Amino acid sequence: AEILLNPGSYARIDQNSSFEFATTDLDDLQLKITRGSAIFEVYASKDFYVTVLTPSSRFYLIKSGVYRVDVMPDGASRIEVRKGIARVGSLSAKKLGKGKSVFVSGTSLAQTKFKRSERDAFEAWSRERAKGLAKANARLKRKSVKRSLFGSSAFNQRNTYFGSGVWAFDPRTGFYCYLPFGYSGRSPYGFRLSRNIYYYDLAVRSYYYQQSYSGRRNHDSGSNTYRPVVPNTESGGKTNVGRPGRRKISTTIDGETAPRRKRTPRFSGRRSNPRTTPRRQPGTAPRRVSPPRPRPRRMAPRTPQTAPRSRPVTRTKVSSKRIN
Repeated sequence: AEILLNPGSYARIDQNSSFEFATTDLDDLQLKITRGSAIFEVYASKDFYVTVLTPSSRFYLIKSGVYRVDVMPDGASRIEVRKGIARVGSLSAKKLGKGKSVFVSGTSLAQTKFKRSERDAFEAWSRERAKGLAKANARLKRKSVKRSLFGSSAFNQRNTYFGSGVWAFDPRTGFYCYLPFGYSGRSPYGFRLSRNIYYYDLAVRSYYYQQSYSGRRNHDSGSNTYRPVVPNTESGGKTNVGRPGRRKISTTIDGETAPRRKRTPRFSGRRSNPRTTPRRQPGTAPRRVSPPRPRPRRMAPRTPQTAPRSRPVTRTKVSSKRIN
């Protein structure tokens, strides 16, 4: 089974396993595994992490990566960090890096190393599944993405630029694909995600954020406040929003009928050198500037050519005598 967590994160459950959600809040996501095995492919950071509860301990997945958690029939548990960083017991515990595992039984802890190249059938299936999802991301259609994100609450966050991404449903394959906000991205397994939210031009056209600040701009000090502007559904999906001192933006949710920016007509004649073109005053017609004429080429003076002197021709007299 495959469970969708926060955008881009998956929990894959093996056969004969049992699990439940302790909390479903994305700010404090907790899963409890009571039996069997599970592989977590997650996006995590210091502000957002996934907590896995077992009968004998709890594991904190604090960095994006791939983790496996096994629960034995006697209640003992084990975590393997294939990629990322985890903590065992508490957030203040020692970090557990990739290629290391911890076995917890009661109050005893045993840390060992393992070869990440060795995979069983469950781990091989999880990797192939992640590879297939990355390929499906490259085949997402614009129409399907717009239908999937219509009315989505993913944009009601503080700002889309600070988010991770959204889930987009692919009707061709029948499952959800991860669509990141960044210009480029990779899955926790390392597979490239070639499509993002900016490829479909949805984040810029569909939503507009107003920003107000006092004094010097400082993102860390909290002086900026972001307020998302949500489209008004009563007006047929159209919205006119703007900021003081800036032009208004008229758009729709799907971004199809956004007006184009008016451009000043350009002079259709021959272009001149931009460095020599004078600046045109506002409200005046463009002035044609003729290109500089080429300078005449200076030729070297010709030297008079004299005819070569003719050689005097000497003629020899040949006497013809008859020889008997």
